[in-house]
Amino acid sequence: MINLVDPSMSLLAASGGDTVKLFDVSVEPGDPCTLNYTPTPGCVVNSVKWNHTNLVVASAGEDKKISLWRKNGQNTGTIPVSGTDNGDSIEVILIEVY
Repeated sequence: MINLVDPSMSLLAASGGDTVKLFDVSVEPGDPCTLNYTPTPGCVVNSVKWNHTNLVVASAGEDKKISLWRKNGQNTGTIPVSGTDNGDSIEVILIEVY
């Protein structure tokens, strides 16, 4: 899943499997991946979103948690999402968390 470019830094957040990656889309040829992290190893990440200031990336997935990360890779915490099995509900919570 790919989500929202950070216009101030030309960053793109994407997820695949259990990993979230940040890419610098302004980089010339080479590896544009600037950072990758795994919120919960072995649990698929279903959604990634930038917050309204483009400073924090939130990820949510099969672990039923929302993980918050700064652009530099610093984990700022995890919010448990209990009582929901619906990925759409997690998506709504991701948007409201900011």
